[in-house]
Amino acid sequence: MSNKASWSRPYRAEYKRIKHEESEARKAEHDKLTTLQKIEKLDHQLGPNVGAIKERARLKVILEKEFKEKEQPADTKKKEKTKRSNKAPRKAPKKTSKKASKKASKKDKR
Repeated sequence: MSNKASWSRPYRAEYKRIKHEESEARKAEHDKLTTLQKIEKLDHQLGPNVGAIKERARLKVILEKEFKEKEQPADTKKKEKTKRSNKAPRKAPKKTSKKASKKASKKDKR
C-alpha cells in the first residue's frame, strides 16, 4: 500500500471555521475599496448597470453624501449644529374645556 495520507472531509465545525475566515478576508478586502471602486467592481463582474440594484442604490446614496460633504465648507457645518441646539422647545397647545370650545364656535358662527 502507498504511504499517502488520505484526504478526508473536515468536520462541520472545522468547515464552518474555514468558510468564516475566508468570508472575513473577502469582507476586509471589500471594505478597503472606495465607493467608486466598489461600483466599478460591480460593473466589471456583472456589466454596466446590470444587477445588484439594491447595492448600487446604497452605494449611490453614500457617494452623494460624500460629494455633499466635499462641496460644503467646514464652517457651515458648525453653524448648523449651533442653530439647532439653541432652538427653544415647542410649546404644547393649550387645552380647552368643552364649554369653552362651544362658546368659541358660537362666536365664530355669528
